[in-house]
Amino acid sequence: MSSYPITQLPFSTMNESDVDQWLQQGITAVKAGNRAKGREWLMKALEADDHNEQAWLWLSGAVTSPEDRRVCLENVLTLNPENRLAQKGLAKLEETAVPSGAPARRQTIRRKRAAVSTAQALLYPERQEETWEWVDPTPGMTPGETAAYQAEETYDDVWTRDVDKCGYCAQELAEE
Repeated sequence: MSSYPITQLPFSTMNESDVDQWLQQGITAVKAGNRAKGREWLMKALEADDHNEQAWLWLSGAVTSPEDRRVCLENVLTLNPENRLAQKGLAKLEETAVPSGAPARRQTIRRKRAAVSTAQALLYPERQEETWEWVDPTPGMTPGETAAYQAEETYDDVWTRDVDKCGYCAQELAEE
């Protein structure tokens, strides 16, 4: 058996001792911190015996994504509903799960500004346009759930009033 690399072992030579050996090599690799190699050996053991509770349990520690970890732990519980480690692992996944609400809405905002002077318009044309990305701070909420808010622009332009005023300070002049 040692003459074959792991990916070239013929299925006809597989027996229970091979599966146990692959399982032990996978466990050893995971314990040593080599999760990729451990995952490879554990997957090989599961290809030969997909009802191996220990292989599924150890594979849950070797996979990289929470979704894969969930599948492994659910497989352990399918084989043995009383497995405490798998129950604890699933509970921990539930605690750290990100809510699956709507993703944050993103929008690119562009605003053009009038140049302060002709020189600024000619020398710095890139300053006449601002661009930034806006991310909705309430990604999972619908407009009906948010409080009603209407922005009002209140600007009182004293120069457009039909009253006499001082040309220097715009103070209304008293009638004489």
